[in-house]
Amino acid sequence: MKPIEGAAKLVSIITESVVESPLLKEIESLGIEGYTVADVRGRGVRGRRSGSWDASASIRVDVVCSELQAPILAERVKARFGQGYALFVFVCDAWVPG
Repeated sequence: MKPIEGAAKLVSIITESVVESPLLKEIESLGIEGYTVADVRGRGVRGRRSGSWDASASIRVDVVCSELQAPILAERVKARFGQGYALFVFVCDAWVPG
């Protein structure tokens, strides 16, 4: 697949680390080949997520994709993981230099 250049979208997904493997498979099923995964911690409406033990660990998955893929990815992730897991998805404009 040709790398994205120019206008793109950044989809950031913050969720529980337990869903990392199925989440990455969902991303790849859409034909998206690249992503970055990071361990994260923070505080929000659901309280503090320290990540100090596996049951409370969180990850952030960043995906740079086309403007067409972004809403499909965001809705698929919300539908599959939105019930029963801590989940925050946001989509931002991105620019990938050529």
